Amino acid sequence: AGGEGVRAAGKAEGRRSHKAAVKAVTKDAVLLWEKFRSDKKLTAEDRARHADAALSALKGQLVARCMDAKTSRVTQAAIKCAGDDARKEAFEELLPHLAELAKGRHGHFVVKRVLDYLERHDGKALDKALRRKTAFLLRQQYSADVVDHLYHLVSATRRREMLLELFGKEFVVFGDEAA
Repeated sequence: AGGEGVRAAGKAEGRRSHKAAVKAVTKDAVLLWEKFRSDKKLTAEDRARHADAALSALKGQLVARCMDAKTSRVTQAAIKCAGDDARKEAFEELLPHLAELAKGRHGHFVVKRVLDYLERHDGKALDKALRRKTAFLLRQQYSADVVDHLYHLVSATRRREMLLELFGKEFVVFGDEAA
């Protein structure tokens, strides 16, 4: 019985130290965000440098931090202002988790920002990110907004594929008659 109390105390201490570490990372990222968000006199290079630093502060925890209200806003702004290398690293961390993030209350805003950038710069990554997930994402409140956003970004061919995925064989049979 005494050993269980020690283990429970150890777990509680571990949770406290993890929360403290997350709080410190969040605080650092928010301070960097405030620097490049509020100062209108910053040059584009300085803004990109601060945004790169904010993304590097969140590196490794980016997916989890995107589910939080404040760090979601930090990530959105950093993706917008960051340099290409830092943005690419952030995308590599986020891309495998876009469907999961799209379902989140705060994460779906980050996904929309990522989709905006990918649509302009990397169509293949955009296509790969949410392919075969349309029906699944439409069942969720926040991810339905992401699907709508994606639908308006992609080409007519990809839109048709999204509809085929959503409606299945019935759309294939009746879709050709309407075309």
